[in-house]
Amino acid sequence: MSFTPEFQSRLDVLCPAYLQFLAEHDREIFLSDVVVLYGRDCIEERNTTNEVAEYLPDYVSIGNDSGDYELLLRRDGSEIVVWEDPGCFSAPSLEMIHSSFPKWLAEGCPLPEAPECPIPLRGNIWLLTAPFGGMKDMFGLKKVLALDWSVPQMKQILERLPALLIEQGHPFGVHRTLLEHRAFRPLLGFSAPDSDVIHPYTDFDENCGVPIPQT
Repeated sequence: MSFTPEFQSRLDVLCPAYLQFLAEHDREIFLSDVVVLYGRDCIEERNTTNEVAEYLPDYVSIGNDSGDYELLLRRDGSEIVVWEDPGCFSAPSLEMIHSSFPKWLAEGCPLPEAPECPIPLRGNIWLLTAPFGGMKDMFGLKKVLALDWSVPQMKQILERLPALLIEQGHPFGVHRTLLEHRAFRPLLGFSAPDSDVIHPYTDFDENCGVPIPQT
């Protein structure tokens, strides 16, 4: 698999341990159940889709967490692995996951544990109430949740509330996404796997996902 000259130049200055990994993997691989590390067949496309070169010119995305975050390496030979929500690339915080890519890889690519809270990592996402802006806001919600809805599907969803939007998705990942898209927070809820109990996101603290004390 060959890359465009521009993208090849972006890869060439990554840490040698990662370049060795990439040379050995044509296709993406799954590690630690949720981590996806891109192979040569998709890494350029993923970086292009997420506009990494535009917003984070000093970084290359090397994978994702099967949810909302991209995993990145700095283009200076550094082995430090960081992650960020693509929606925040324009104002990144770039939290460090591990100080050494080869050690992280040898350990199976563990991710930082989510804060202890009632919002599960896996579960179902629901639309509880129709957005005030109707179909216009449904298009916005479609983009935020990265869903492939047709117009007829969106109309059907609005006719049958509460509506299941994502089965076996990432409720805690959606919780993090909603911190950047608070207008959609009152519309959505989640349920744990194999549970019929739907919890509105508005019942949980925005910062850490714990229940808001009832007064």
